[in-house]
Amino acid sequence: MKFEEAIRMANTESKFELLINGNLNVENAALVFKNFAGDPTTFNPAGGKRTFGLVLNEEFADRLSKAGWNIKVRELRDEYIEGERTRTVSWDEYNNNFRTEFDNAMIFTEVVVNEESNFPPRIYKVTMLGEQKSMIEMPPAQYYRLDKEELYNVDIVVHPYRHGRSIANPDAKKGYLNSMYTMAMPSSDFNGKYAGIPIVEANAG
Repeated sequence: MKFEEAIRMANTESKFELLINGNLNVENAALVFKNFAGDPTTFNPAGGKRTFGLVLNEEFADRLSKAGWNIKVRELRDEYIEGERTRTVSWDEYNNNFRTEFDNAMIFTEVVVNEESNFPPRIYKVTMLGEQKSMIEMPPAQYYRLDKEELYNVDIVVHPYRHGRSIANPDAKKGYLNSMYTMAMPSSDFNGKYAGIPIVEANAG
């Protein structure tokens, strides 16, 4: 998903709800930086860490930040200059120092997908054949498929894990995926119009 589209979704279509138990529910979630495969990254060269970015609107970003969630803001420029890197700063840094400097900004929080935890996430994929829907639970070995697919109607539940690594912010929280429901964009098979029709081999000659 392009950053501009993700920002539009977060501001107009995503529905955020913070539950009493601390979980974050998001309907029509906008995802960026998808790495469900756990591929190596600049910050994690060894790989093995499955993550994605959940795009937020300003109101909920401020609310989550006050609750201890780690909120980031990525700079989006009107014009990119070759050789210059865009900046990613914390929510507090953005509000205190960079709000007037950034041409545009994308607010997000990183969510970890940890299938080896005591409470592994459950990811469900909804498919459609004509007007019929079916749903399957994806095994971790197939999570990588989500990186390559254009997803829509993504609903997620994120659980905050209090890691307490920072003395300055002992209530700091990291989001871990609890559950996810998603649909893939319809492919070029006319949305299952011809599914189930047997293929008959033509006679040679």
